[in-house]
Amino acid sequence: MAEGEKHAGGRPTDYIEEVHIPLVATTIPDGATLPQIAVACGQHVGTIKLWMKEHAEFMTAVLRARDEADSPVVSTVYHLSQRSSSEDRDRLRAAELWLKCRRPDEWRDRVEMTGAEGGPIAVTNLSDEELLTEAAAIIAARGASAGGSQTP
Repeated sequence: MAEGEKHAGGRPTDYIEEVHIPLVATTIPDGATLPQIAVACGQHVGTIKLWMKEHAEFMTAVLRARDEADSPVVSTVYHLSQRSSSEDRDRLRAAELWLKCRRPDEWRDRVEMTGAEGGPIAVTNLSDEELLTEAAAIIAARGASAGGSQTP
């Protein structure tokens, strides 16, 4: 270090592009998760996440390898959804679980509810009597649309 230069502080990174990118390319297609990649790299998962933020080429390698691993599973979901045997349904459930765990933002079971025109849901506090009146009206309407049957 030259005179007058300040040390950046902290421990120097263990990241070595020539080592870690090929490692990612071989572990993720086998289904490795970030914690498993961290073990393969001899690092903490937080370090792997930091490398993904700081090194675009590392992030690209992780995303590319993840896509390669998940692509056949997505294809399997599509093809199995066209069939109806119980074995196919079991395989479909397994493939969906894989994708829900690997890509929760794209595959999770999530329902967003909104009010009229996408606005907030209007909440009304009803008394017990008002609530019973509303429930009776709903039951009567269902009974009328089902041909007169009023069983809830």
